[in-house]
Amino acid sequence: EIKTKAPAKNKSGEQNNTQEKEQIIEDDQTFVVTDEYVYTKTKLNVREKCSTSANIIKVLPERAKVHRIGSGEVWSKIELEEGNYYVATEYLTSEEPKLRGRLVAIDAGHQEQENKKLEPIGPGAMKEKAKATTGTVGVTTGLKEYELNLQVAMRLKEELYDRGYEVFMVRESNDVNMSSKERTKMVEESGAEILIRLHVNGSDIENTSGALTICNTKKNPYVGNKYTENHLLSETILEHFLAATGANNKGIWETDTMSGINWSSIPVTILEMGYMSNEEEDKKMATKEYQEKIAEGIANGVDAYFEAK
Repeated sequence: EIKTKAPAKNKSGEQNNTQEKEQIIEDDQTFVVTDEYVYTKTKLNVREKCSTSANIIKVLPERAKVHRIGSGEVWSKIELEEGNYYVATEYLTSEEPKLRGRLVAIDAGHQEQENKKLEPIGPGAMKEKAKATTGTVGVTTGLKEYELNLQVAMRLKEELYDRGYEVFMVRESNDVNMSSKERTKMVEESGAEILIRLHVNGSDIENTSGALTICNTKKNPYVGNKYTENHLLSETILEHFLAATGANNKGIWETDTMSGINWSSIPVTILEMGYMSNEEEDKKMATKEYQEKIAEGIANGVDAYFEAK
């Protein structure tokens, strides 16, 4: 339903030159029709309808630029690639966000619940992978990979923030449901300059230990043009990680099978921090002291990357 208010009259009975803005009514909500760009104040659920119990279509990151086409007191109507949906008005602002430093994105790999639905490993790819898995498990500690990844991610967030960086966290909870494509899309919308994806390895060979980073090849059909930047990021992160932790050097693995790299439009690396299948390394990675070394090493690598740029 669409309503347009008639021009108001002044005290002399003449009509004012300015006309009231067009309004629409949807889901018992009244919206003023707009055509403007606004920004999210925090991570924000996009709803199918004007209700907190309505289906969540996606989650917008903090500082995302959004096209608002309807403004209401409680809900706003926004236009996305997926269609037109609704978000809470109170979490939108017309003021463009200002960053105090470079913006780094951290993605703690995996999540508590599996999502076995398939998605392409890259734009236009025929090969598909499950949207989300839980990862491996500590052979001694019993710690889940998704738990360890988030623990380190939160320490890294603090370390980077203390150094003057802005940080975008893809997740700060284990109870999420996000595919690699969805995660990289959130990072892109956040305006981050680089993406660090945290993971841990497992092996059938119990004494295997050490850290590695993952980068695409030069011939990658999805992000081959990002090879130089991705390799530099992988190199600097691994070098400084090893220096801070003393872990074995497993090198840089170049492969085009990683969805978390193939969908990324910004420089990205995957860091495999160690082997949870190795009893000693599993125990070590679970400690606060070693996690702090990990965070320091990664942050040193971030510093080195931007200095090299």
